[in-house]
Amino acid sequence: MAKKAWLVSLALLVVGIASSIEAIRLGLGSVHRPGVGFLPLLVGSCLAIIAFFSLIVDIWAALRAGTKERLFGDSWVKVVLIVCCLGAYALVLPIAGYLLTTFLLFIFLFRIGGVQRWSMALLAALLTASISYLVFGFLLNIRFPKGFPGL
Repeated sequence: MAKKAWLVSLALLVVGIASSIEAIRLGLGSVHRPGVGFLPLLVGSCLAIIAFFSLIVDIWAALRAGTKERLFGDSWVKVVLIVCCLGAYALVLPIAGYLLTTFLLFIFLFRIGGVQRWSMALLAALLTASISYLVFGFLLNIRFPKGFPGL
């Protein structure tokens, strides 16, 4: 089992609790006429219960192993760069448009993620941005910001 699996369990527990709270705010309805929040409450509650027990098991395993390690290890610089890049992506997206901004984002993510050759990073970014635009833009009719290039 991964050494930091408890972080995933903790994140899923928070998501399950938050979605359950929001589902209650939507309204549960009655037994015969369930409301909008009934199914999200059911899913969020199940997720929270499973994540809670998984968290207990993961923490117990980490305590038994007795390992002490840092949260992000030696890759904390990459984590900060990726978070800053995603923030910049959200700011630049309405200005530069979906295709160009997503293409540049994926070039950066592939390079920082370990793709060694620029040609592979460029090709992967081009394919990822194009396929996502085709699937979401054309097949699902989702509108993306066009930006200054008009794309």
